[in-house]
Amino acid sequence: MPGSAGVTAGILAVGVLVVLAGAVISIYFGRRAKTAGDWLSARESLPLPVVVITQFAAAAGGGVLVAHVGIAYAGGWAVFIYEFCVLAGFVILAIIAKWLRANEFQTLPDVLARLYGGSRPLAVIAGLAALFLPFGWVCTQFGSFASLFGQLTGYPKAVLVALVLIGSVAFVLPGGLTSVAWTDFFFGIIKIVLALGLAGYCVYLAGGWSSIAHRVPAGLSAPSSLGTAGQKQIWLWVAAIIPSTLSNQIYFQRVFATKKLSQARLGLVLAGATMLVSGVYALLIGLAVRALKPGLRPESAAGWLLTQLPPAILIVFGAFMVAMIVSVSGAALQSAVTSVVSDLKEKAFHRIGTDRSNVSLSRKITVVLALAAGVVSLLFPSVLAWMVAIYAYSASVLTVPIFAGYALSKRYTLTPRVAVSAMMAGLVACTVANIADTTVPYVAYGLAASLCGLVVAILLDPSAGRRPVRSTPRTLLPARRTQ
Repeated sequence: MPGSAGVTAGILAVGVLVVLAGAVISIYFGRRAKTAGDWLSARESLPLPVVVITQFAAAAGGGVLVAHVGIAYAGGWAVFIYEFCVLAGFVILAIIAKWLRANEFQTLPDVLARLYGGSRPLAVIAGLAALFLPFGWVCTQFGSFASLFGQLTGYPKAVLVALVLIGSVAFVLPGGLTSVAWTDFFFGIIKIVLALGLAGYCVYLAGGWSSIAHRVPAGLSAPSSLGTAGQKQIWLWVAAIIPSTLSNQIYFQRVFATKKLSQARLGLVLAGATMLVSGVYALLIGLAVRALKPGLRPESAAGWLLTQLPPAILIVFGAFMVAMIVSVSGAALQSAVTSVVSDLKEKAFHRIGTDRSNVSLSRKITVVLALAAGVVSLLFPSVLAWMVAIYAYSASVLTVPIFAGYALSKRYTLTPRVAVSAMMAGLVACTVANIADTTVPYVAYGLAASLCGLVVAILLDPSAGRRPVRSTPRTLLPARRTQ
């Protein structure tokens, strides 16, 4: 049973073995990272299967374990609306991958600098906005680990956060994205196999699918339950998840990790399709728990399941949770470090540095950000609330300046002031609507205000929007080379 000495020892032993295996993989492949560029972006060094699985591994973590299972517990097939939103974002990224690679964008602030020109205020705001989503992801993974393993082992959350923090840092330090991607590849395969196996066992535990369908509320086990989450929630997912997937730097980085454009596009589509595995896992477990134990808070469904598993299955489930959470937190942590070093240090403050100094600084920042995420995850433990807020605020600040800006840049000259106006308008509106608890999803106010801010700024800025852009597009500033 959870909390017993034998089970706790087994779970911790398996968890340690999983982390050690990941650390060994990270160290082995981390030797391929020869430069700061390899550490930050693994540029054109990863084969297609690795890119596909690492995209999936980066997207499927503690949120799937806790929040997605909770969605399925409450709404059945409605969880696939969430997964289809992620898939839609991947497909759109695949469509624009040619534009991204042609302009050699490696981070989101690179895109904004290309569209609006360079300025320190824009670089700082864009760098912080790009940092917010991956840092928030790290917080949600730490919180998920502490919540679930707390029920398994009875250990204090602070101790568990410290353990997952150490594991995540160990995956990132050796080679940055190069080591994270290869580690995610192996862990991603483990995730897929164990997810389907554990979901099948939970269905068996609940007496089979026919028993589940009979015991849960009418229609919840059928595809017709896609709309049971409610229009407000569904539109919140659509408005937050698709734009934030498009503006997620974790996914952007992997567009450049393959040698060919065709591989990058195919990798994005296949990675989006693998997210349906997460939907199947969440649906089967969520409804199995609903059949066995109705009346729970949705976010407690996964935790309750742990109390029902026999010791051997529980230990396997523990290994599965470690693989899911640590791989995602490592990927998100590395992306957050990239924002600090590449976007803020280099682009905003023009501190270039050498390869050696940049790699050394990246490792130090990895530790600092991991510690900060650990503190935040203890202060704000709600995983589902964190996920929705991360997506909503990221989408409100970044989506319109990037994609509407791209469309308008073909006809108008855009300036940094225009981008800053759009970003700040989206942030303020999203915050106000969130606090006011509006009926319409608060991300919608953020997106609408950001678009209005963009248009108004173009009309009012004397150097923007009053003359057509020349047919030859603005070129990027020469890339700064590391020494």
